Amino acid sequence: MFQYLLKLYEHFEVGQPSTTSIAELAQIWCCSTRYAKVLVKKCAERGWLEWQTVQGRSKKPTLLLQLTKLDAIYLAFDYYWQQQQFKEAYTLLQQYDMLSHPQVDSWLQQRYGFTNEEERDIFRYPYPNIMLNYDPLNGNSRHDIHLYNQIHEPLFVYCAETERAKPNLVYGYHTTDAKKWTFTLRKNIYFHDGTKLTSEDVIASLKRVCSKELLPKAQLTAISPYHFTIELTQPTTLLPRLLCGYRFSIVPAKWIEAGAQGVPVGCGAFYIAEQNEQHMRLSVFPKYFQQRPWIDDVDIIFTENIHQFGISALPFAPHITQQKMTYQEQGADFILFNATRGPLCNEKYRRALFEAIDAASYCLIEEGEIVATSFLTANNREQQAVAPLSLLDFPYLHIGVQQIRPQANHLREAQILSSFLTAHNIPHAISLMPIGASVHYCVQHYDIFIGGIAIGRDQLLGWLYGLDSDRSPISTFLGSAQVQALLQQATMCEDNKQALQLLYEAEQHLIDAFVLKFLTHRQHVFYVRKDLPFHNIVFDTHGKIDYRKIYREI
Repeated sequence: MFQYLLKLYEHFEVGQPSTTSIAELAQIWCCSTRYAKVLVKKCAERGWLEWQTVQGRSKKPTLLLQLTKLDAIYLAFDYYWQQQQFKEAYTLLQQYDMLSHPQVDSWLQQRYGFTNEEERDIFRYPYPNIMLNYDPLNGNSRHDIHLYNQIHEPLFVYCAETERAKPNLVYGYHTTDAKKWTFTLRKNIYFHDGTKLTSEDVIASLKRVCSKELLPKAQLTAISPYHFTIELTQPTTLLPRLLCGYRFSIVPAKWIEAGAQGVPVGCGAFYIAEQNEQHMRLSVFPKYFQQRPWIDDVDIIFTENIHQFGISALPFAPHITQQKMTYQEQGADFILFNATRGPLCNEKYRRALFEAIDAASYCLIEEGEIVATSFLTANNREQQAVAPLSLLDFPYLHIGVQQIRPQANHLREAQILSSFLTAHNIPHAISLMPIGASVHYCVQHYDIFIGGIAIGRDQLLGWLYGLDSDRSPISTFLGSAQVQALLQQATMCEDNKQALQLLYEAEQHLIDAFVLKFLTHRQHVFYVRKDLPFHNIVFDTHGKIDYRKIYREI
């Protein structure tokens, strides 16, 4: 209905009577004259236009548009919004180039933020329109992780203040040798489907993790509904910290046994109450075992125009007061040279490339990237001067590129390296490493590997598993017993600072062997409008909102 009304504004002036005919309107609307009569009648009944017929065969009727074009657009926008056709609502605004219009900005702000409907406090806001992975084990993006933090719960949570793992689903635990661990679960923890969480669910969830080689080899045993053991092949004092990871979230055993298809229920603060391709509603879980969130529902609108709420990766218009928020990401992008097999076993080739590559040429200065010389910014070493490339007869090099998920890879960095190699007549080929490929695959197929790691709140664990795990080839590209010894010491070290020092030493060995060439540290920048009420809304380093901490003051 609205598309017909809006079409009239392309042919008639607002407030100015115009002569026309049903036949002409049918042509404008690309419909039959019979249906044009129906449309005219409906528009007139709604007060959108005035239609006057005049007696006489040669006299045409007159049409008078009663609404401004902006008012007509609002009617259509409001209709789509009320029908939860959010994609159509935004498409309409884009079609008429209205997204930056001040009045349209007001329409959107009125629909986002806090509202109370049927005695429920609701927080509504836009979210990037991307494909989400609802299984914690297989998530990769920061958007996936953000969702898991609201819906699912791991056995432990990491406390940055104490640099320790704090029991979450676990009530208590003990070990005498850091090899065999016994855990006791909290009682009366419920999944969102109403079933109780038991040690069977924990064991089934951890076995899935083991199948992905994300947990050290271990024997997992359920002793009773509330007790289970993990017996590791190799001891580590870091096991509770490892169990803080989002991939270690506990999901129902029956869901796993049924094939782990679809969306698993969690036991977190919110559950998915409604979901379609345009919209998701998270509702508070009444039986949540921790403090109940204040907000009752979170209404998430999937759209490309997330900046309309007041949070954007790009600056707002100059007339809008805004705050730029910058967070330095720990971790780094890097180049690895394979010293275990192939032509780069010869140190002269590794060293020549290592010393001639200029890390600064990989920096996206406009995005705040800086040159890295360590995985932690606080540990950055003094930058070494770039040396001219030695005149050597370089062999053919196979270059692998890390691929986290489709469209998320380090191909840009690989292309910069390729340009450098081509300029120096070094034969090579570049290929994306298959998603989920093993470290063994990487070592066997590539002479050079380009990738990166992001280190989260637990810097020790993130650094350790970035250097050496079944998913990271860094230490494997050197194959040094000395590096492995340092890493093993770090896993058994009770003192956090001492463990970090051991990792720094391991990192230095990889640099000295011309295996690990650091490139850049990344930053996350987003802008928050200061003319909107963001009271009691906590943003993380990616500009994501923790719904569990939202509340509204009077």
